[in-house]
Amino acid sequence: MLEISNGKSQHMKTMRDNFVEDPVPESKKYKPNYQPRLDTIKMVEEFIISHSGEYKRRALWEQLPKRKNYKKIIDYLLESGKIVLDRDGIVVWIWDPEIMRQYYHRDDLSI
Repeated sequence: MLEISNGKSQHMKTMRDNFVEDPVPESKKYKPNYQPRLDTIKMVEEFIISHSGEYKRRALWEQLPKRKNYKKIIDYLLESGKIVLDRDGIVVWIWDPEIMRQYYHRDDLSI
């Protein structure tokens, strides 16, 4: 029995030696969905507020700091109604919390 177990462990060692550690390069590995941080969202919001009506979507991306994926943030701001794209594709900030507060408290506009 001792010889069999030694033979098996020798066989397992040979199999481990032939095993390739990681055939998939790091750049091709699955990465979880990018979730922007709150400070990044606020930075993009502040930039758009200060430059509202100046840039198209692509030009806006180029003006923001590099190495970030801003597509999700821009899509979020569009869906939430904070920004719109005019017919020429210019990004415009339209969200005004003070006006929203005024309309929110009007009884004639309630649902």
